Amino acid sequence: MDEFQKQKNRCLSSTDNSIKGSIDAKILSLVQLINENKDYFTTSSCSGRIMIFRKVNQLKSKNCESLFVTHDSITEDDVNFLLNGQIEDSVIFKFEPFVLHVQCRTMNHARLLLKAALTSGFRNSGIVLGKKERLIVAVRSTQTLEVPLTNQGAMLISQDYLYFLLQVANEKMDDNDLRIRKFEVSFHSTTLSEETKCKKSKSSTRRSQKDSLQSVSTAQASTKNCSYEDGLLNFSDLFKESDF
Repeated sequence: MDEFQKQKNRCLSSTDNSIKGSIDAKILSLVQLINENKDYFTTSSCSGRIMIFRKVNQLKSKNCESLFVTHDSITEDDVNFLLNGQIEDSVIFKFEPFVLHVQCRTMNHARLLLKAALTSGFRNSGIVLGKKERLIVAVRSTQTLEVPLTNQGAMLISQDYLYFLLQVANEKMDDNDLRIRKFEVSFHSTTLSEETKCKKSKSSTRRSQKDSLQSVSTAQASTKNCSYEDGLLNFSDLFKESDF
């Protein structure tokens, strides 16, 4: 077992440390497809989410409390609690698109994955050299949306604008889901095409080696035959030229 496979086994057998503790349903088939390939494995993922969170301290980014999170679309009923004026701190509305990190066996495998991501609309994707020179492809886009809703309990936007934000976020989520499906198809076709090329290359190499061996055998046999016939001719010539 090579080092890459050992790393893959350790990663996939470890505990999911995310808050949810499991892979999002809408990307489960994609993650399984990637992890079934011997040259890739996922290290982290999120299908995309719409969230509303409260920021208790503006100076500390980690000091936040989640008020609402969904990996699907959001409705007006989901945000009506903001309109009753009971939120005292600063509240932020945010859409985060799909993100996926995949470790790759070689740079060539990383390039293939990156190509599939870019052609599927994830224009902010790239290759990262991680610890111990691990090749990580980060699949991501630029669809992020972040809007402050309240400041110290005071509503900053109107109800109409709040509902408009929901519409924008849902449109982004729909587009996000479409890109995920495109990426899954693109990854499958790209890796399948690469496997086919490798098989053809190996088959061609074996045929070439076989042809070379046959050529060598034929040449050796031909050399032996020529030597034998030449020997007979030379032997006959001796009798022709003798003085008997």
